Amino acid sequence: MAPHQHNFSVGFMGLSASEHENYCRNPNDDIMPWCFTVKSTVGFQYCNIQECKKSDDCKITKTGSEYKGKQNRTRGGIPCQRWDTITPHKPDPDIGFPGATLSAQENFCRNPNKLKSVPWCYTVDPNVRWQTCGIPLCLNGKNAQ
Repeated sequence: MAPHQHNFSVGFMGLSASEHENYCRNPNDDIMPWCFTVKSTVGFQYCNIQECKKSDDCKITKTGSEYKGKQNRTRGGIPCQRWDTITPHKPDPDIGFPGATLSAQENFCRNPNKLKSVPWCYTVDPNVRWQTCGIPLCLNGKNAQ
């Protein structure tokens, strides 16, 4: 039995607190991750965990909805159309970037509203409406390729 009782049931990324074992976490949005200690006189301690390096040339999740890099060509090498223009392709009305404007996205590969399974863009080729961009997954903060 652990020396410290708690009532955390949220903040564990969809898992119960018990499924996270004794790893450092931040379920209460504290200043940094922490963990309960095994010492009855010390309730918890902050954990010195290095922050992952941000990489703009890869995506963190499979869908890449968080990708904010500057790749602006499709997997096939076609330049991307700006998100705020309607030629040669009129964007779907469902396209949106919460907290940002279409113009701020310029012509970079994105996956707005997770409309596709990976980052993509409308192309400047009138015969090809859109294509995926082939953004690789990040691995330990670095490009996985």
